[in-house]
This record gives sequence, C-alpha cells and structure tokens, in this order.
Amino acid sequence: TTIAVYSSKGGVGKSTLATNTAVAVARRQNQPVLLIDGSLQMGVGAALLDLRPTATLTDLARESDRLDATMIRQSAAVHSSGLHLLAAPADAVEAMEIDDVLMARIITLARQTYDVVIIDTFPMFDRVVIAALDLSDRVYVVLENVVPTLLGGVKLLEVLERIGFPAERQSIIVNRYQRIAGSLSITE
Repeated sequence: TTIAVYSSKGGVGKSTLATNTAVAVARRQNQPVLLIDGSLQMGVGAALLDLRPTATLTDLARESDRLDATMIRQSAAVHSSGLHLLAAPADAVEAMEIDDVLMARIITLARQTYDVVIIDTFPMFDRVVIAALDLSDRVYVVLENVVPTLLGGVKLLEVLERIGFPAERQSIIVNRYQRIAGSLSITE
C-alpha cells in the first residue's frame, strides 16, 4: 500500500499527520514501513522522529546509476518504532537534485521492498508531487476548516479531477478542527 499525504498549503499539520500515521502503522506491522519525506524543500520527518539520518534523498539522486531496492533500505534511517525514513534533502539547493523521474523510481523500488510506503509531500503542485500521487494507492488531502485553506483545497480537488486522478483514491482530512470566528463547520 502506498499513501501520499498532501496539502495545497503549509502549516496545516500534514507532515505531523504523515509521520504519526507512519509510526502507528509501523508499530502494528511485522515488516518495516517506509516514510518518504518528499517535502523536499522543508522536510521535517527526521526532526519529528528525532533522527539524524546519515543519508537523504539527495544521496540517492547522486547514486542514481546504482539505485536499487537494497540501496533504498540501506539509506533509510530506522526509528525505534520500526519505521524506516528516507529523509528529505538538507536544504532547498539540494532539493533541486530530485526530479519526478527519480521520485517515481524511488517510490517504485520502495513499493517492492516495503508493505506500506507513506509519502509526505511538499505543498506545491509540481512534477515531483504528481509522480508521488500517480504511484499512490490513496491520497489524503489535509485541510483546516478556515476559509483560505478550504478554498485552496477546493481548487486542489478540481486540479486532481482535471488530471484524471480518481476520486475513489482521494480522502480529505480536516485537521485542527476549530470553532472560532471565520471557521466553518464540517457540514459547511
């Protein structure tokens, strides 16, 4: 199973949800689960897991000529829960070394090695994100119940429809449900 967690806006708790979900699934699985920190320019997976990875997605890009399932597994940092993490690049400059072809290859190899692959994405609709979505069995779109985030979410769902991403593979998560002025109810 491959799951992508996406939002059209930063700050909605997408990375926290992706990481916590990956840890919860890893604790229940007999085989390790992989979290790919595909939030390339601002990945926080390692920090959320209190890990100091020795390799990142950039290292995989630099060794792409010999990239295989074994290299994926060896490059992953291992959390105490059993979760494996492919960490995001160290910074935005290194992130430029990751393209959609490489991301698709990493996800494809990861799917051969792990029972569950969870991808935390960057809140931008680009080729790398599209590659992650295309290879995912399910996409969770993370929103908050505030108007600007919901408007962005509606536009995102329209884009997913336009590119032919099946509605039955999409789910919406309303995170940090608030009852304050300017926020909408779940029904609204």
